[in-house]
Amino acid sequence: MAKKLVTAFERASGFPEILDYNNPKTTIGPFTRWHLYQKPNGRRESFSTAFLSPDVLEVNGRGVNGRKLKLFSDSTALRVIFSNPVCFVTRNRRVNAAILGRRTTSPLVRYQLFSFESLDKSGRALCLGETALFQSQVNRLLTNLRNNGIKVTAVHNHWLFENPRLMYIHWESIDNPIEFAKKVKRSIAFLG
Repeated sequence: MAKKLVTAFERASGFPEILDYNNPKTTIGPFTRWHLYQKPNGRRESFSTAFLSPDVLEVNGRGVNGRKLKLFSDSTALRVIFSNPVCFVTRNRRVNAAILGRRTTSPLVRYQLFSFESLDKSGRALCLGETALFQSQVNRLLTNLRNNGIKVTAVHNHWLFENPRLMYIHWESIDNPIEFAKKVKRSIAFLG
């Protein structure tokens, strides 16, 4: 599954597969495996420290020394899990909320989830998504998803006595995973 998804990313973006993303001389592109290592201080290397370090990414979000890289958001995917036949991505939103009067930063409250299943012969897959958002953002996201041809399947809350009111939206589509990701990115961009 990982190889098929990387091949799809290569075709859609024109960037070749990355063999070692820890090497700053490596061009940007998709990859099938991570080469993580432990630093002398005992901390494990991560994408943000290995690839988006100051020698690779400037403070303004542009690549150093003309590197073809631009960071459009200061968010990060917390997990990208390739578990055949599903690629699963998690991301946490920055949400300032309280439950039962207590401020929370729990991933259970502020998550975004995306999954891409195996490609069929036409290069399409079952693509799913879910996000946490404020009640005041629901209608805009519903409109954005629908305008991008994505079917909204659920709108509901998870918590009682939270402030502000949080809602959760689920969506689905049979699509090329790259195109789906682009549509979702456009749809949720206003959430930050």
